[in-house]
This record gives sequence, C-alpha cells and structure tokens, in this order.
Amino acid sequence: MAKRLIPAGYNALAFDFRGTGASGPSLISFGDLERRDVLGAVRWLREHHPDQSQQIVGVGSSTGAAALLAAAADQSDEGRAIQAVAVYGGFADLSTLARVASHGAFLPPADWLVARIGLPIASMQIGTNLSKFRPATYANEFWPRPILVIHGGRDEVVPFEQGQSLFDAATFPRERLWLPMSGHKQTIDDENAAETVREFFDSAQSMPVI
Repeated sequence: MAKRLIPAGYNALAFDFRGTGASGPSLISFGDLERRDVLGAVRWLREHHPDQSQQIVGVGSSTGAAALLAAAADQSDEGRAIQAVAVYGGFADLSTLARVASHGAFLPPADWLVARIGLPIASMQIGTNLSKFRPATYANEFWPRPILVIHGGRDEVVPFEQGQSLFDAATFPRERLWLPMSGHKQTIDDENAAETVREFFDSAQSMPVI
C-alpha cells in the first residue's frame, strides 16, 4: 500500500499489531483494542523522529482500517495528529459483518447462534464490547479531516456494502475508489489504487472550521 508513497518522498512506518507478525501472543479485537497500537506508533514517531513526522497520514486495510479510523478519531494528541486516512476493504459495523460472515459459513440455526453468541463471548475474553464497535462512527467523527475509502466490488472478506456504508457515514472532505472486479487482496495490491492514495495525500486538506 505504500509502494507509491516512498518514491514520492513520504516516510513510511509499518508495524505488527498485537498478536500478529513478530508481536507477542495476544487476542485480537478486529481493530477495537488495536487502535492503541496505532496511537502508540504515532507517539513513537513523534518522540523518535520529530523532523520526519511533522505531517502524519495513515493507510490501513480491513482490521487495520478499523483500528486506524478508531485511533484517528481519538481525542488524544496522537489521534489528532493523524491528518488524513486512506482505508482499503474496511468494514462499517462489526456486528453486521459477523452476521454476514456466520450466515455464509454456517447452516441454520448455527449461523444465528454464532452471530448472536460469538461476539459477546469474544468480548468477555478480550475485555471490550465488540458488539458496539462501529468504524463508521469513527469515520464520521474524523471530520473535518479528509478520508479516502477504497473497496473491491468482489471483496470476499468484507462485503462491498460495508465499504459503501463506511463511505456514507463519513463527512466531506471524503473521496472513494470502487474497484468493481476486485477481491480483497486484489484491491490492496492494485497499482491504480496505490496511485490514487498518493494523489489523495498530496492534495489532502482539512475542511476549514469556522
């Protein structure tokens, strides 16, 4: 996702969320608690690379998109430091996504049970209410900063309707890029999408607030 940004002069920081990659074992929360990892990354950048982080923008996909939006809407200094975001394959509402996923993976009545019991059980284990985790709310609260929503029409992980709902929840300045023939990974790897992200960040400006 950063392949067009670095040659264009952007500094890039990529990191592993809790429980992923080289990070220690941890339960994942689909972006809810991972927002703290994003805020921690911003704090680290500003402390250790102040000259290179005068302007901070964020790019995330799927769970990373949800975590980025939640972090960017945070009222901390780190949250407010994120000046623009571009999200690939993001979901608008975790409860709705869980219902759609369970319906596709299980036959009735198991799909009903998984959708309505799975998230509450996971919430108790993780220590946060996943049923109320709605990245669409954070997309709206990100105003007046600009947001770019990118989604594939054939996304098999996060249905396109979730991307549409995410975009609809955002307030101007907002932009979108729909890739009708692309699946989840194809969207992330798309060269035109990467170029659109670069152009978006080059011109991104917050909405003047009077």
